[in-house]
Amino acid sequence: MRDFRALYDLGNKTKELQVTKGEPFLDQDQFKWYIRDPKGFFILAEDTKILGFIYASFEDQELPYKHKYSCLMYIVVHPSARGKGVADALFEMYQREAKKRGFTHIYSLANDDSPSVQRFYQKRGLKKGKKFIWMDKKL
Repeated sequence: MRDFRALYDLGNKTKELQVTKGEPFLDQDQFKWYIRDPKGFFILAEDTKILGFIYASFEDQELPYKHKYSCLMYIVVHPSARGKGVADALFEMYQREAKKRGFTHIYSLANDDSPSVQRFYQKRGLKKGKKFIWMDKKL
């Protein structure tokens, strides 16, 4: 991907994605894998520059259960493109594709100190669940 660096930098500069202070939102190699993940959904929004991206996991698609859950992991919009419908368009494409693939539910995690992200999800029908605290340790 010719614009990988710009895409990765956009993810790193999006404070709502940061779970551990001082750490990147995702390792570069893992992000490259997500972009090409056959069990994932990655869409890039762009015109003359990158406007945003969305990545969701479709890993549960083949499970033999009545209810199938897809996890919306990242939705990112460049600051200059916010409020212009980019996130709405990305979310709508994801939701349509999830339904087409037989998913019955979608879910996501929203940073507790990002009320704008929480409002975005709530306006699209996602409901707040229990609060969790992210805890990690570098090995």
